[in-house]
Order: sequence, then structure tokens, then C-alpha cells
Amino acid sequence: MAISLLIEGSAVEKLHWSFKLYDKDKDGAITREEMLEIMKAVYKMGVAAALTILDPLTAEECTNRIFVRLDKDNNAIISLEEFIEGALDDEWIREMVECDPSTVKVDRPQQKDADLGSNA
Repeated sequence: MAISLLIEGSAVEKLHWSFKLYDKDKDGAITREEMLEIMKAVYKMGVAAALTILDPLTAEECTNRIFVRLDKDNNAIISLEEFIEGALDDEWIREMVECDPSTVKVDRPQQKDADLGSNA
């Protein structure tokens, strides 16, 4: 179900699903700590697997930038409404927070002829 939603869902549906990922304690809001923890994990996965070109900012800088742009009422948390509205209005934020498999490019290394058992 989740993979189908991420591939075929609307932008709002994808963002709603992403919000749930960031809202680790499921209290309906994302704290800076929750965002930073996920950002650090994303950075580690991206570096380890080289799946995406990481933003030149650190995980901490990305988290701070996201909070400055999304936390409209300055209460140190991001609500679902702030998350969705902000991400829809800002392409950089949407790319940083949306878990969209269609935006991930995976380069598979070419196997050498020897690896395939060919004598060419």
C-alpha cells in the first residue's frame, strides 16, 4: 500500500505519508529533533548507497532551513498543515521531505564481460 501511494499518489498524499515518517512519536507535529534524526538517516543512506545527489548543506543546516520556511507560527514544531502547504509552495523543501521513489536515480554498475562468463 505505501509503495503504491508513493508511486501513484497525489503530491498531497505523498506529503501526508512523508509527514507520518518524520512525526516519529505520532503526536501530530514534527519537532526539530525528529526532523534532524530523519535527515541524518537520509544523508547516511544517500552517502552509503550513492542513490541521490545530496544537498550541499549538512543535515543540521537542512533541518534549520526547513524549520525557518515551514514553522510559520514559530512554535518550534511543524504541523501537518504547515508541512503540506510549505512543501507544495517550495520545490526545494518538497524534494527534501517527500519520499518519492520516482525522484531517486539508481545507477547500476555495468558488469564486465568476464563477470557474465563471456570470453569477449
